[in-house]
Amino acid sequence: MNQSERYERSLGRLGTKYQPNLSQDLNTVAIYFSFMLPKNIYTRILFLPVLMVGLVSAIGSISAVNAKLTQPNLSPNDPANQVATEPNPVPTTAPTAAIESVDFSAPSQRTLQKKAGFSADGRYFLYLESWRDLGAGIPKSALQMVDVAKNACVEAGCMETQYGEVDAGLSLEVAEKNLLKQTQTLRKNLQLEALVAGTSLPITQRSRTPNGTETATVNLGTGKPAMQIQLQQNVTVSSMFGGTAQKDQASLQMQMNYGSKTRAIELNQDGAVGFSIREVVLSPNGKNIVVLLTSTQRTFEGTLGKTLVQGFEL
Repeated sequence: MNQSERYERSLGRLGTKYQPNLSQDLNTVAIYFSFMLPKNIYTRILFLPVLMVGLVSAIGSISAVNAKLTQPNLSPNDPANQVATEPNPVPTTAPTAAIESVDFSAPSQRTLQKKAGFSADGRYFLYLESWRDLGAGIPKSALQMVDVAKNACVEAGCMETQYGEVDAGLSLEVAEKNLLKQTQTLRKNLQLEALVAGTSLPITQRSRTPNGTETATVNLGTGKPAMQIQLQQNVTVSSMFGGTAQKDQASLQMQMNYGSKTRAIELNQDGAVGFSIREVVLSPNGKNIVVLLTSTQRTFEGTLGKTLVQGFEL
């Protein structure tokens, strides 16, 4: 039995359709309580406060039930009675690699070249670059000392500063001097203290396909056949940017053709999303070639173009 049925039974109306009438109900309650009072006038006076408390309580109960019984019967299937609700939010997903493409040939930020050159015998090449992290403003510097013929970093010759946010106030010069101080003995042994500039060779033609394959024609000088460099690359995108890999990684295959000779270079680089040929440099003795590649990497606010030194012997 629900609340309204219990209330109807207390009024002797169960079995008939109850029509709420506050005045009629109050009159019924008042008559009921009047018959309960003693006949003696003095006794009635003593019972009067109790009567008033009971009457107030009855009025409150009758009002509450009347309010409930007089509410319209709402049907959930009636469009007029349906309440508008906020639509469920549409879940969003990380952008896919196709949507969030990266132009690795034009990064939003580039490093600053601070030192670049060969050893006196042309065997080794040094490259020092610096930049400042756009997010926290941390100064950074990277040094590469490469054995050109082997196309490999000399032992302990490639490093990068590891400053934190507490070092954001330091200058780039401090970061550069840090690396130069650590490699002072090694640079002296490799004759890389007083660098010798090479010859920047002109790139006469350049083309790039949508998949990132780049072809450059390089002039080696008067009376020498032109060199053609073809760079093919493949990028694996991290899950953060819609891919399936744990982190960004780019691989490249670079082939150099000049005259009857062919050279090939392959490598993988973690954190990179693409490469581009930036400059081709001939060693002072004319025996070695250095190709400076722009290696594009994601940052919190765009992309950063760092330098990757690749070398081979003519």
